Amino acid sequence: MGFGMILLRRGALGRGLAAAALALLAGGAFGEEALQPGPQGSEQGPHRAQEWRIPVLDADGSTPLLLEALVYRPAGESRRPLVIVSHGTPRKSPDRAAMRPDWAERAAAFFVGEGYAVIVPMRRAYGRSPGDADDRAFGPCRNPDYVGAGFRVGRQILAIADYMRRQAFVDGNRVLLAGQSAGGFASLAAASLKPAGVVALINFAGGRGSRAANDVCGEERLVEAVRRYGFETRLPSIWLYAANDQFFRPELARRMHAAYAEGGMRTAIHILGIYGNDGHGFVRRADSASEWQPLVRNFLTTVAARAPRAGQGTVQ
Repeated sequence: MGFGMILLRRGALGRGLAAAALALLAGGAFGEEALQPGPQGSEQGPHRAQEWRIPVLDADGSTPLLLEALVYRPAGESRRPLVIVSHGTPRKSPDRAAMRPDWAERAAAFFVGEGYAVIVPMRRAYGRSPGDADDRAFGPCRNPDYVGAGFRVGRQILAIADYMRRQAFVDGNRVLLAGQSAGGFASLAAASLKPAGVVALINFAGGRGSRAANDVCGEERLVEAVRRYGFETRLPSIWLYAANDQFFRPELARRMHAAYAEGGMRTAIHILGIYGNDGHGFVRRADSASEWQPLVRNFLTTVAARAPRAGQGTVQ
């Protein structure tokens, strides 16, 4: 039975869920076939951008959902290592609905140029993905449960990884987890669960709990969370932050990284330059490419996920 038919055969609840999924996933632009997992429509542009729907379970652990995603690929049909690029969490919950997977288009173009397949998924209740965004539920600001919040998001990332590892164009033994902000933090959490096929981590300005500029709930709890992840992880990582990050300032980033490094795995942190009024989203900017891309490229040469190059130079 197809994934979409599971939704459609659950009586009134199933019909309501299917209708909601159609509205959220496609805004009325797609038909019922959008409820099937996998590619939706044709590839577009030089990086073969293609809409996909990825099957996961909702926060209740039993309701099947389909997440919105964009997949990018190099030319050809050979198996490629995969990069999963995970998005952050806006400070204001209503802003989640406006998010789209093309936010990472520049980063995806870079990884495709390096020979990787890329998926940029939208987690539950972000963009057009249905479901319960339980990743915000990390407790009161005075005593946040960052470890649990990271695992909740990290398990979504691993569900996406499990699905994509079975695709014919993916080398399932060479998967990188890359994420920005809360997505970077969740990638660290996911890696600590020792997932099959994952070989390296790229943390773009990772963290949790930013309420306002340079105001993070329970900083010591955040540091302790990444320390715990570090002791359970056996994968190399690279961490990158802007000098004017207004979510997680360099001093806090260094403290998190030092705690993570206590676990003994090879890891490095780089504090980049100043980008705009807030460098937290530097990975989305064209003017940061010449700084972060060479660092990541050098990192890729040292991990088992190294792929045949599909291009040269900096991707703007």
